[in-house]
Amino acid sequence: MNKSENIGQLAEALSMFQSEITDPVKNRVSHTSKYADLPSILELCRPLLSKNGLSIIQFPGVGSNDKISLETVLMHKSGEWVSSIYEMSAIERLKSTNSAQADGIVITYARRYAITALLGIAAQDDTDTNNINSNKQLTGFQVQELLKSCNNNKEKIDGIMKWANVNNINDLSNDQYNIVMLKLKEKKGN
Repeated sequence: MNKSENIGQLAEALSMFQSEITDPVKNRVSHTSKYADLPSILELCRPLLSKNGLSIIQFPGVGSNDKISLETVLMHKSGEWVSSIYEMSAIERLKSTNSAQADGIVITYARRYAITALLGIAAQDDTDTNNINSNKQLTGFQVQELLKSCNNNKEKIDGIMKWANVNNINDLSNDQYNIVMLKLKEKKGN
């Protein structure tokens, strides 16, 4: 972390901000948890940041060893500031996208994490405390429900197995099953 010589006014403003902010609604589902997307986080934070004389800027760039870097700066109207640099590797599983898209995905992810960490808000489920049983193998009933929801479509089932990085649909964890079923229900609702 880097900071201006003094941060007293910034600290007071951040304290006021944190007393007013609520955690964003977790409106997206990932492989293992629910999270709030970047637009939702920004929509929630911007009015309260402004109200308290605060603003955030972020600068993506290239870090060490071809990592993507992101500097996030929290500023106060007094000129005081704190900043943090976050570096991430390009994700191997993004090989199916072109490099610009892969970089964009990593930058968006880093922006979301950096903003929430800097502001002290929770925009993702705490997966460190997941129930140990969540990774147990699926029951026969769950497999049948999943196949039924996919209309036994081989392409859909193959896509799910690829996403979950398993060789057999029976090898999905309960968490993965729940996420897939939620996504399938969302698609049916559209």
